[in-house]
Amino acid sequence: MNERANLAASVAGRLLHRAKRTGDDYQTLLLSYCLERFLYRLGLSSCRDRFVLKGAMLLRLWSENPYRATRDLDLLRLGDGAFDAIRKDLREIIEAPAPEDAVTFECDQLRLEAIRAEEEYVGTRALMPARCGKARLTLQIDMGLGDAV
Repeated sequence: MNERANLAASVAGRLLHRAKRTGDDYQTLLLSYCLERFLYRLGLSSCRDRFVLKGAMLLRLWSENPYRATRDLDLLRLGDGAFDAIRKDLREIIEAPAPEDAVTFECDQLRLEAIRAEEEYVGTRALMPARCGKARLTLQIDMGLGDAV
Protein backbone atom coordinates (compact mmCIF):
# COMPACT_ATOMS: atom_id res chain seq x y z
CA MET A 1 0.00 0.00 0.00
CA ASN A 2 1.46 3.38 -0.91
CA GLU A 3 1.80 6.37 1.38
CA ARG A 4 -1.25 8.20 -0.06
CA ALA A 5 -3.45 5.11 0.33
CA ASN A 6 -2.21 4.66 3.90
CA LEU A 7 -3.08 8.28 4.70
CA ALA A 8 -6.53 7.94 3.11
CA ALA A 9 -7.19 4.78 5.15
CA SER A 10 -6.00 6.57 8.30
CA VAL A 11 -8.28 9.57 7.65
CA ALA A 12 -11.24 7.28 6.94
CA GLY A 13 -10.54 5.27 10.08
CA ARG A 14 -10.33 8.34 12.31
CA LEU A 15 -13.53 9.81 10.86
CA LEU A 16 -15.36 6.48 11.23
CA HIS A 17 -14.18 6.16 14.85
CA ARG A 18 -15.39 9.69 15.55
CA ALA A 19 -18.75 9.00 13.88
CA LYS A 20 -19.26 5.96 16.12
CA ARG A 21 -18.14 7.85 19.22
CA THR A 22 -20.30 10.94 18.65
CA GLY A 23 -23.21 9.50 16.68
CA ASP A 24 -22.46 11.85 13.77
CA ASP A 25 -23.02 10.69 10.20
CA TYR A 26 -19.77 9.41 8.63
CA GLN A 27 -20.53 10.90 5.19
CA THR A 28 -21.18 14.32 6.74
CA LEU A 29 -17.89 14.16 8.64
CA LEU A 30 -16.06 13.16 5.46
CA LEU A 31 -17.65 16.04 3.56
CA SER A 32 -16.71 18.47 6.35
CA TYR A 33 -13.12 17.21 6.24
CA CYS A 34 -12.93 17.85 2.49
CA LEU A 35 -14.44 21.33 2.87
CA GLU A 36 -11.89 22.12 5.60
CA ARG A 37 -9.05 20.95 3.34
CA PHE A 38 -10.40 23.23 0.59
CA LEU A 39 -10.37 26.14 3.07
CA TYR A 40 -6.81 25.25 4.06
CA ARG A 41 -5.73 25.49 0.42
CA LEU A 42 -7.66 28.75 0.05
CA GLY A 43 -5.61 30.16 2.93
CA LEU A 44 -2.39 29.16 1.17
CA SER A 45 -3.37 30.61 -2.19
CA SER A 46 -3.04 34.14 -3.53
CA CYS A 47 -6.87 34.13 -3.83
CA ARG A 48 -7.38 34.28 -0.07
CA ASP A 49 -8.21 38.01 -0.16
CA ARG A 50 -10.98 37.46 -2.71
CA PHE A 51 -13.14 35.26 -0.49
CA VAL A 52 -14.68 35.75 2.97
CA LEU A 53 -15.95 32.77 4.97
CA LYS A 54 -19.55 32.96 6.15
CA GLY A 55 -22.43 30.64 6.99
CA ALA A 56 -22.34 27.42 9.01
CA MET A 57 -18.58 26.82 8.61
CA LEU A 58 -17.90 30.24 10.15
CA LEU A 59 -20.38 29.60 12.95
CA ARG A 60 -18.56 26.34 13.75
CA LEU A 61 -15.55 28.44 14.73
CA TRP A 62 -17.59 30.39 17.27
CA SER A 63 -19.78 27.59 18.55
CA GLU A 64 -19.45 25.61 21.76
CA ASN A 65 -20.14 22.61 19.53
CA PRO A 66 -17.38 23.14 16.95
CA TYR A 67 -18.22 20.03 14.95
CA ARG A 68 -21.69 21.10 13.85
CA ALA A 69 -22.14 19.43 10.50
CA THR A 70 -22.66 21.38 7.31
CA ARG A 71 -23.18 20.13 3.78
CA ASP A 72 -21.88 23.17 1.91
CA LEU A 73 -19.49 26.08 2.14
CA ASP A 74 -20.69 29.69 2.05
CA LEU A 75 -18.30 32.39 0.90
CA LEU A 76 -18.55 36.04 -0.03
CA ARG A 77 -16.83 36.59 -3.37
CA LEU A 78 -14.95 39.88 -3.66
CA GLY A 79 -14.06 41.13 -7.12
CA ASP A 80 -14.94 39.67 -10.49
CA GLY A 81 -18.02 37.46 -10.36
CA ALA A 82 -17.72 36.13 -13.92
CA PHE A 83 -17.71 32.33 -14.22
CA ASP A 84 -14.30 32.34 -15.94
CA ALA A 85 -12.74 34.35 -13.08
CA ILE A 86 -14.30 32.10 -10.44
CA ARG A 87 -13.19 28.94 -12.27
CA LYS A 88 -9.63 30.32 -12.52
CA ASP A 89 -9.54 31.15 -8.80
CA LEU A 90 -10.95 27.75 -7.77
CA ARG A 91 -8.33 26.01 -9.88
CA GLU A 92 -5.57 28.08 -8.25
CA ILE A 93 -6.95 27.27 -4.80
CA ILE A 94 -7.02 23.51 -5.30
CA GLU A 95 -3.58 23.55 -6.90
CA ALA A 96 -2.04 25.44 -3.97
CA PRO A 97 0.91 23.44 -2.62
CA ALA A 98 -0.38 21.82 0.56
CA PRO A 99 0.79 18.93 2.72
CA GLU A 100 -0.67 15.59 1.65
CA ASP A 101 -4.14 15.14 3.17
CA ALA A 102 -5.60 12.35 0.97
CA VAL A 103 -8.06 14.78 -0.69
CA THR A 104 -8.14 15.28 -4.45
CA PHE A 105 -10.32 17.97 -6.00
CA GLU A 106 -11.43 17.45 -9.59
CA CYS A 107 -11.58 20.97 -11.01
CA ASP A 108 -11.87 19.65 -14.57
CA GLN A 109 -15.37 18.43 -13.67
CA LEU A 110 -16.34 21.66 -11.86
CA ARG A 111 -19.85 22.93 -12.60
CA LEU A 112 -20.84 26.54 -12.00
CA GLU A 113 -24.42 27.76 -11.88
CA ALA A 114 -26.06 31.07 -11.05
CA ILE A 115 -27.86 31.41 -7.73
CA ARG A 116 -31.05 33.28 -8.51
CA ALA A 117 -32.34 36.39 -6.76
CA GLU A 118 -35.36 34.55 -5.32
CA GLU A 119 -33.00 32.30 -3.37
CA GLU A 120 -31.07 33.40 -0.29
CA TYR A 121 -28.71 35.64 -2.25
CA VAL A 122 -27.44 36.33 -5.74
CA GLY A 123 -24.19 34.65 -6.65
CA THR A 124 -22.62 31.50 -7.99
CA ARG A 125 -22.81 27.88 -6.87
CA ALA A 126 -19.80 25.69 -7.57
CA LEU A 127 -20.27 21.92 -7.58
CA MET A 128 -16.87 20.26 -7.51
CA PRO A 129 -16.24 16.52 -7.38
CA ALA A 130 -13.65 15.44 -4.82
CA ARG A 131 -12.12 12.21 -3.58
CA CYS A 132 -10.74 11.17 -0.23
CA GLY A 133 -9.15 7.81 -0.82
CA LYS A 134 -11.82 5.70 -2.54
CA ALA A 135 -14.70 7.86 -1.33
CA ARG A 136 -16.22 10.18 -3.92
CA LEU A 137 -18.20 13.29 -3.01
CA THR A 138 -19.38 16.54 -4.51
CA LEU A 139 -18.54 19.76 -2.73
CA GLN A 140 -21.06 22.58 -2.91
CA ILE A 141 -19.55 26.04 -2.57
CA ASP A 142 -22.01 28.94 -2.63
CA MET A 143 -20.45 32.33 -3.36
CA GLY A 144 -22.48 35.46 -2.73
CA LEU A 145 -21.64 38.56 -4.71
CA GLY A 146 -21.85 41.93 -2.99
CA ASP A 147 -23.99 40.77 -0.07
CA ALA A 148 -23.30 41.66 3.56
CA VAL A 149 -21.50 39.14 5.73
